Amino acid sequence: MRDTNITKLAKIATMAENLLLGYLSFNRKINTLSGGELKRLKILKHLLKKIDNKILIINEPSAELDYKNAQNIIEILKTIKTLSTIIIEHNPMLYLQADYIIELGSGSGDEGGKVIFQGSKLKYQSKD
Repeated sequence: MRDTNITKLAKIATMAENLLLGYLSFNRKINTLSGGELKRLKILKHLLKKIDNKILIINEPSAELDYKNAQNIIEILKTIKTLSTIIIEHNPMLYLQADYIIELGSGSGDEGGKVIFQGSKLKYQSKD
């Protein structure tokens, strides 16, 4: 049982390090964390749950994060083969890494919220 706990702690530490959170101490107060640190901790919390055959929905993972941190989150999500992920994102550097893209019309008019594109990254890049 002790080895199991050590293995779990090692997994948590590795994932925290991959999310660039390895420098945080356990006694750090929540109100001293940046918006980006809080977002990455929330993602870590969800990734540590048993997530086989689940759908994870993440709203704008790049918000409050620099490109490197947002990229790390995307890379970690790509490694989890038993997880379907829906990412709502406005940053083309990130959403162009998706396997499948669904673009919704902007605004509140006739096209607002309607699907204006769906397909692969290649198809998306060749539209227009």
